[in-house]
Amino acid sequence: MAVGDIKIQSIKIGKMQPKIAGFNIYEDILNPYGPLAEIRVIDPSDDLGQKNVSGSFNEDVEINFSGDDNIGSLGSGSKLKLKMHKNTNVNDMSIDNNGSGHYKQYDIRCVPEEFLNAQGNYIEKSFEGKTSDIVKHVVEKGFKSKKQFNASNTKGNRQIVIPKSHPLDVLNKMNNEHISDKYDSSVFTLFQKAGQGGDYEYHFKTFEELFEQAPVANLKQSTTLNFKSSNQEKQNSILWFKPSANFFSGSRALSKTTQTGMDMTSHKIWEVKDQQQEPKFKSADSSKIYSGKASYSGNKSATVGYVQDKANSKSKHETSKAKTNRAAFLSELAQTSAELEIYYNPKITLGSMIQLDIPQKANKSEGGEKQWNGKCLVVAIRTKYRVSREPPNCTMILRVVKGNSYKEGGGGQA
Repeated sequence: MAVGDIKIQSIKIGKMQPKIAGFNIYEDILNPYGPLAEIRVIDPSDDLGQKNVSGSFNEDVEINFSGDDNIGSLGSGSKLKLKMHKNTNVNDMSIDNNGSGHYKQYDIRCVPEEFLNAQGNYIEKSFEGKTSDIVKHVVEKGFKSKKQFNASNTKGNRQIVIPKSHPLDVLNKMNNEHISDKYDSSVFTLFQKAGQGGDYEYHFKTFEELFEQAPVANLKQSTTLNFKSSNQEKQNSILWFKPSANFFSGSRALSKTTQTGMDMTSHKIWEVKDQQQEPKFKSADSSKIYSGKASYSGNKSATVGYVQDKANSKSKHETSKAKTNRAAFLSELAQTSAELEIYYNPKITLGSMIQLDIPQKANKSEGGEKQWNGKCLVVAIRTKYRVSREPPNCTMILRVVKGNSYKEGGGGQA
């Protein structure tokens, strides 16, 4: 098996095992439903059409494949169990013609079972406990998922009332309520990830916790790869690399932890004066429900208002402080992102860390590129497979983020 190719154990659509021309699998760390898939099916005898497989939600779709990097380790790969969402007939009437190469084709779009389970389902409940327990309740009751749930603990007990809401709306609401018991950013994400055996499971983690993982692969971009290169070098080679457009510019969002910003014309820092002045908010019933005090001490602290709810007075929480920290941390993640394409590597899964080795383009004597080299978190994967005579048959397009872990001006290793 060539480097970057995959071994397909099985592909099932209902009770049929059709031939395929290729597929795309999309995974995103910000999509709590799970991976999506597009499959191009070659059906010479038109079994799908004769059996009227037209996109019924009851049709199960299973994709089971693994990678073989030819260096002695067979990856666990992926075992996807999806539901058919749409079946498109892309036949060009060539099935009626004579000759070779004329086949009936279908494009099938698949979604996670959790996506369909959440449609028309609602959550209406009063919670008293950790906010991570609410997320678990959404996964088990809102998404009706039976997958294993691995979560990081949130800080403190909360009393939260959820009115009749869609499960996804509940998760979006809770993003503003989570407080990490260990990490300052409190930026949590819920996603599905392939485990050791290839089966998918749910993870509820902070980005900071994911950053602490050891890299699973060291990827290198090189212009010297040839037929003499080892399989290890080919497996870990980067086909193309594209950093975000604003990586080398100071265009971050204003952080409310300190009311300062940058004048993009003069590139000078400006500050807001009288930050401690209490805002004069007006409420509908003239009752004072906002506090004018800063969320935490400091001369440059922004005034943050929060609701004084007696229901939560029994257990003190730091929601206001966590909210300001999230704004600052998310602005860093949005800026330090990049995309790259590699050979299929079964070791790299959603939420794993990788090591990048990008060469210096301007002056080879200076060594590697300083700002982007280092550890990165994989936040999105598009796995592309196509039947082809020339390798690689399967590649992965990765979206990665670094966080604030680079040296300004490229003055040092990340």
